[in-house]
Amino acid sequence: MSIEQFIEKVVANCEQRGLKKYQITYRESESDSLSVFEQEVSENESSDNLTLQISVIVNGKLGKMTTEKFVEEDIHMLVKQAVMNAEIVENEDEVFFHDGSGDYAKVKPYAPLMDKLEKLDKVAFLKELEAKAYALDKRVNKVVATQYGFSRGKLIMRNSLGLNLSKEEFGAYAYVYLSATDGKLNKTASEVVSFDKESDFNAESLAKKAVEKAVAKLGSVEVKSQKTRVVFENVTFANLLSSILGIFSAYEIDKGYSKLKINSIGKKIASEKFTLIDNPHLEKGFATASFDGDGFPTQNKKIVEKGVLQHLFFNLSMAHKYSTKSTGNGTGGLGTKPFNLYVEKGNITKVELLKVLDSGIYIDRLNGIHAGVDLVSGDFSLGAEGFVVEKGMISNPVNQFTISGNLYCLLEDVEEVADDLEFKSRSIGSPSVLVKNVTIASS
Repeated sequence: MSIEQFIEKVVANCEQRGLKKYQITYRESESDSLSVFEQEVSENESSDNLTLQISVIVNGKLGKMTTEKFVEEDIHMLVKQAVMNAEIVENEDEVFFHDGSGDYAKVKPYAPLMDKLEKLDKVAFLKELEAKAYALDKRVNKVVATQYGFSRGKLIMRNSLGLNLSKEEFGAYAYVYLSATDGKLNKTASEVVSFDKESDFNAESLAKKAVEKAVAKLGSVEVKSQKTRVVFENVTFANLLSSILGIFSAYEIDKGYSKLKINSIGKKIASEKFTLIDNPHLEKGFATASFDGDGFPTQNKKIVEKGVLQHLFFNLSMAHKYSTKSTGNGTGGLGTKPFNLYVEKGNITKVELLKVLDSGIYIDRLNGIHAGVDLVSGDFSLGAEGFVVEKGMISNPVNQFTISGNLYCLLEDVEEVADDLEFKSRSIGSPSVLVKNVTIASS
């Protein structure tokens, strides 16, 4: 029996029970992971996962039942259990299903170059990646990991209100993590590609980027404890941004997990240089999608525009609670999520941004991001790595240090934004950003 036929039988059972509000969500995923260490395959794993979830709303309460077995004789019990779960649930938040109305954008999400990927000898690629890393610089003392991964996913959503959606997604990557030494210090670096560009299939190029990053940190000096201006490298600022996504979630705000309020919309919360965009329709974006986890059409929107909060992330439930419309950021549960979220690029180059900084610190790595940030207060204390900037030029690397401050204040202290927007194999992106009043301390 095909999955489509199985879903039809689930629908028939729900209808026979007289259920007015039910939804069926089917997911299938497959993944492959391959690693090479010291020229030998150290890992070669594959996994497949098929799940079907039946959700029902009974007296305003949501009940769910999930199965990985698609046996026709089990359908009656699966639906019955979902109804029983709805009757005993204690959650007070109202839940809703979408009826499939609205404009669903035609999108072109990220996808690897499948023709080239299928012809690629993955083991040979990783062996070359490891060998090139050692050959490029004798200071490379260990290639800790080389890895290749591939994934495919399929989603089908159907409900009693008329929703009928499906999509398929693909992903691929290669990764290298290594260390270099000058005899006194060891410094690590990593690099990743997504196989969506011709250049991503060049193992030497990937190795070279990681090697250059590691050896550039050798010979580091101590940084003086001070409050100073810093430039966050594009990828690094995107990583920092990933730790604070919850502050823009209506659900997190409703539960008191963000300093922002629902009525903060329209208020200034950041520098006028700071504009934050959530674009689910970004061409070749890593999270590009025409609908969210609720089946609601996604929307391209500016969350913050020139420092002013314009939108929060609403799902169907929170939108109903606050008498507004969903922003198409539902997860299919109570929470929300962005899609392709990024800081809008500025009008100057990274070189020009460093000249604006003149003297300060260039930060290209943060450690312990998710453990060192308090979303409610905004206070943070994070390990960092980077370089001294003198007369607008990057100079000596510095030993690991600590940066601290408040994220809400940090957004207000953005002075300038470069034009080097980068996503780096993920759905959160940023250009390099100049920020004032950052406290740094030697470790």
